Amino acid sequence: MVRRSRQPTEVLSKSGGNLDLRYPIVAQAVVKTAEGQEVDFASKGSDQVCVETTKGQAYVFTDIPACIPVLAPTKLKLNEEGGTDQIHISWAGSKNATSYKLDRAVGNAPDNELIASDIAGTDFMHKSTDPKQVDQMTIKVTAVRADGRESDEGAIKTIRRLQ
Repeated sequence: MVRRSRQPTEVLSKSGGNLDLRYPIVAQAVVKTAEGQEVDFASKGSDQVCVETTKGQAYVFTDIPACIPVLAPTKLKLNEEGGTDQIHISWAGSKNATSYKLDRAVGNAPDNELIASDIAGTDFMHKSTDPKQVDQMTIKVTAVRADGRESDEGAIKTIRRLQ
């Protein structure tokens, strides 16, 4: 059973043209004019729709499924394997996750890079290609549900080496 929002959302088109609307699971909504006429729309994934609008027309979005957040993993642990270039990464799983995704940021890099995705279990052995050159590495693990939705937050830990 899918829970659906009972609260309709109305959008007024002030100028006409394309309306690109982003909202969790909005592609499963029903869209009608204020007069009740059904409106066709194009889905761009599960969280975005495109509606061709007419100036002055109101559009009502109903029956949007409730978005149940993906629970973030917790208790992230990083253990460096002595004398090797490997880091054992483990965490406590999320009850509504089907897989996990690992990212890392090296040094003070503002962006993460993907280490691995579609991890079925709650531990992973990461082989770093540059362990001696890295003075800081931040690891982040996020949970992924069967529908592909990822947890907003993740478990994060940083390894720092003193030079």
